[in-house]
Amino acid sequence: MRKVPVLAVVLVCCACGGGLAESLTVVLDPVDLPDKAEDRVGKSYGMITLPLKKASPVGAARPADAGPGLRQGVVPLGKGGQDIAFAIDRHPETGWYERLWVDWNGDKALTPQELISARAEVGKPVDIHPGGLFTPVSTVFRVEMPVLSPPEAEAAPVFELSLREYRRAEAGGPGKEEAEPSAALHSTRCRRGRCTVGRKAYEVTLLDLNVNGRYNDFARTYGSGDGAVFREEGDGAEHESRLVEPLNGFRGFGEELYDLAVAADGSELTLSPSPLPKGWLVMNPAPDCLYLSGEGCSLRIRSTEKVALPAGRYELAHVTYRQLGDDGRMYTLSGGRVRDPVHFTVKEGKKTAAPFGPPFTAGVEWEMFRKGYHLSADIRGAAGENYAYSTEEGLMLGATPSGELVLRSRSGRLLARIKRNARHSVDAIPPDFSWEGPLPERGVTVTPDLGLPWKMKIRKTVIEPGQKKSE
Repeated sequence: MRKVPVLAVVLVCCACGGGLAESLTVVLDPVDLPDKAEDRVGKSYGMITLPLKKASPVGAARPADAGPGLRQGVVPLGKGGQDIAFAIDRHPETGWYERLWVDWNGDKALTPQELISARAEVGKPVDIHPGGLFTPVSTVFRVEMPVLSPPEAEAAPVFELSLREYRRAEAGGPGKEEAEPSAALHSTRCRRGRCTVGRKAYEVTLLDLNVNGRYNDFARTYGSGDGAVFREEGDGAEHESRLVEPLNGFRGFGEELYDLAVAADGSELTLSPSPLPKGWLVMNPAPDCLYLSGEGCSLRIRSTEKVALPAGRYELAHVTYRQLGDDGRMYTLSGGRVRDPVHFTVKEGKKTAAPFGPPFTAGVEWEMFRKGYHLSADIRGAAGENYAYSTEEGLMLGATPSGELVLRSRSGRLLARIKRNARHSVDAIPPDFSWEGPLPERGVTVTPDLGLPWKMKIRKTVIEPGQKKSE
């Protein structure tokens, strides 16, 4: 085994296939995460929410000069680490949450020596439906944990604890005068280096998504564990958040499968040819992003038509397809299971065709309301998985989304073409389509005309008098 100097690019390959013939260790440098960036993940990506209570969950005493707004919680360092009690309180002069106590020594007594102060930032009022206008107030505390960090974790990890609350911006409006504060813990750094595998160069980034000072928490289930980015040379235009994948003890690079080991402090990552029996998942077209749950693992596979996987049984967790339309807009289909899980088995030495994805079928689901009908497009994949569609600009408030529904009488006469509703509030979500017209005696047929760049089989939907919703 040999080690790669920091940020050096190394190729160790077989004479025939371009894969690794021996273990490759990459030395990774600590890099500060930015607050916000154009193409990198920031501090808000590696984040966990911290519940706040009026009484300490671990029995820590209240600080001596605490006020009625005191809220308490714990920083969960998890396996091998001691949970740390903390408390927040309003500053007696400003009224904002600008005081934080952290129980450094673990004696459950929050003293003046353990007090950290920060200045709150007051934002512009935002409209929160249906409560009205509220003013967001944010406070960020920088927290160093040199004593109680987990064994083998990064020495003296530094986190940021952020608080956010909303105050009513207008007197006498509906809703509460002020909302309870929320707290979150953020990573402040990542680990980064470079390597070459199979004649392709990668920039490797490790992310402490569990925010506990360790970088080797594998993703045993969907949504758990730490994260990694393998940014292939030429992916510079991609925002890094679209490249983050769950960290696992193995990874497929093209048709080859490698074991992956990570030092707890994130200083080294080692790749070696995997002895696991493997097969290949084949997809056409390639999904933009695919999440799978396997036996003790959670996988994210991006933009490839063929990938090596350990032989075994997998379940579809989520899949996204993206394609440029004739109108120059980028369209997205995003979906997963709705009713029955989508399972498939990858057999050793065999190619397995993906059971999900195309061919797609588009229909309509609907429900009757007092003022008419609420309707939505019902897009299904080959395994019955359900998809939602969007365009990038269609996600913006006030933008005109794409797609129409066509209503005809049972004899075929055109009654209406209904455009998709635009969204004008961050939290007031309208139905996809609305129709308030009269229902003919024999009912109507509804078909989607979504303008999507994928070939779709169209399914007619019939709305008859007396029906309350689609079956």
